[in-house]
Amino acid sequence: MTALDTLRPPAKSRIISAGPFHNLLFWCFCFLTSYIGSGLFWTFLGYKDISALGRVVLQVEDDSPLAGHLTTGAIITKLNDHSMASSSIDRDPWTSFLKSTKNDDIFLGWCIDSNALDSSGKECCLPDESKNDTLSCFVANTVPTRVGCMDPIPILTSTKTTDRCESGTDCRNGHVCVRPAETEELLRLTIKGNELEPDKVVLWSGPRE
Repeated sequence: MTALDTLRPPAKSRIISAGPFHNLLFWCFCFLTSYIGSGLFWTFLGYKDISALGRVVLQVEDDSPLAGHLTTGAIITKLNDHSMASSSIDRDPWTSFLKSTKNDDIFLGWCIDSNALDSSGKECCLPDESKNDTLSCFVANTVPTRVGCMDPIPILTSTKTTDRCESGTDCRNGHVCVRPAETEELLRLTIKGNELEPDKVVLWSGPRE
């Protein structure tokens, strides 16, 4: 004899009918979402689809170096120069980018003062030298190639489009177009602004994982 057999008929009938009833509710839910569209359904419940803008930050670990720079609910619109907006070509650009091993994800360089580059140290650009925690190796697309160890934060976190360049001809006199050396592990996260704050760029130094 099972536990169900020991119940009185009214209780037994409620348990037996619960299964079909829940199946009916689930069917109605599926029908409703397919009829009005899942996007509209979640909008009705108070959710908003931001996949056309980028990726939303759901949580930041307290001990993460990014904890003081990223907040829950922030929208990341770019990783380096790659848009994080979903498209018909790439539904998950976030995963595609982080799994990529290519070094061509920085499309444009940055214009910096030519004298500042030339007067900077070169040690961080040498293959046998230990990495500097505050300086990164930058390479200018000049002939011959010029390199220098610079603080990456003021350069890479600038949101001014006039600071970006394809070559030195895009920069004003006395400036050169530089990019981080391929050996540098630097990642720029562009955070969408709002009515009170403009977009900002957060710089991550370390492996992408």
